[in-house]
Amino acid sequence: DDNQATATVDVLNESTYDVSDLTVADAAFENEDVDVSATITNTGDEDLTNETVGLRFNQSGALDTGAVVASEDVSLDAGASTTVDLTVNSTDTAVGAADVGIFSPDDNETASISIEAFEPADFVVTEFNASEEIVEGEKATITAVTVENQGNATGEQNITYNVGSTDITVGENVVRLEGQDVNAAGGETFTLADPITVNTSDLTPGTYTQTVETENSNETVELTVLQGAEFDIRNFQLDNNDVERGSNVTATADVQNIGEVAATQDITIDVAGQTLETQENVSLDAGAEQNISIEFDTEE
Repeated sequence: DDNQATATVDVLNESTYDVSDLTVADAAFENEDVDVSATITNTGDEDLTNETVGLRFNQSGALDTGAVVASEDVSLDAGASTTVDLTVNSTDTAVGAADVGIFSPDDNETASISIEAFEPADFVVTEFNASEEIVEGEKATITAVTVENQGNATGEQNITYNVGSTDITVGENVVRLEGQDVNAAGGETFTLADPITVNTSDLTPGTYTQTVETENSNETVELTVLQGAEFDIRNFQLDNNDVERGSNVTATADVQNIGEVAATQDITIDVAGQTLETQENVSLDAGAEQNISIEFDTEE
């Protein structure tokens, strides 16, 4: 009865797989795989072998009843951690809200994600500036063109300019723009680097529409071509039609600028191809008229 025996018993904490640090994008396109990761930690004192960690994805109900769309067998020593990376295949997704989570036999962590429609490339002209008024024979200038791909797909398109019978390509022959990411503000943008001079010498006076366009969009700027200054002389008279050589004669006439822009020109008295007198710097606004008087010597 006096004999006693003692022993030490170690009580081990039950091993479980905790799930933490779930990482998944806020949104994805309908044709994209969805990558999900989480940290798995063995919180107990025993090693665990080949415990299944599953990825669940559900767009129509609770996650705990959702199908396991991917899984990985995880073995961890006591106290150890690892990261699992699992993927929802795009064939399992549809446009709309969804719940996603990583589940161990003991724990889970979940998140919500939006599955967005994937739009084709959409090249939208967001800015177009060009000459609005020129004189006949002058050239127009394209000063600004901006095009943004507001779709999701990357695309290649021509960006062209037209006025009258003139067609030119703006920038490079083909512009390639990345699409906008589902988690970003917008797609790639083309901006005209330097002004482009357009040969508009064939345009007669009038109003024309200048157009910059892509396959998806266009913007326009009206161009007015003005008639150049033209001095029309009417009612030409001499104060004496019968004079002796060497006497002075005064010529009068009405001069009108029948063009659409102001100008300054010299008015000359010519006899037999010879200029006898000049009145310099006669300035007239568009449509204006002036009576002029020029005295010249007949000695020559």
